[in-house]
Amino acid sequence: MAEPVWQDPLVVVLPARHQLLAHRQIPLDEIARHPLVLCEPEVCEGFWQQLQPVLKPIETQMTIAERVPTLDLLIALVAAGFGLGFSSLARIAELNNPDVTTRPLAGDTTMITTYLVRRDVEPSEQLSRFINRVTRADRVPIDLASTGASALRAGL
Repeated sequence: MAEPVWQDPLVVVLPARHQLLAHRQIPLDEIARHPLVLCEPEVCEGFWQQLQPVLKPIETQMTIAERVPTLDLLIALVAAGFGLGFSSLARIAELNNPDVTTRPLAGDTTMITTYLVRRDVEPSEQLSRFINRVTRADRVPIDLASTGASALRAGL
């Protein structure tokens, strides 16, 4: 059983000093001109499935510099200048790394959905409390001034 529990905007992750920062929103064709650091499809399956339709128009033009198993490694490689990456805005905000920044894609409002995946059986009391906590509708906005955007974050 899979239940969507929250959504966050998809953003491009760039080194803190990158030429594409001249854009408030980055056109997809500009991204195709730069190497990419992408998540391993097998490790980040849900995220990868949501990212593929966004990258489809430039898939034949993409240069993939590296595939990584974690967001921490993606951030480290982007900060070091290996390429550009993609993430949800809230995940980047959690890491609070001054060596990277984000920009939205031009003309794209892709939202990354996080799902609660569990067996379709009566949940235990502890699991029920967890489910209630992550599915609450009361979300708290966070100001992410460095991105020029705002995101919703679950009030956990």
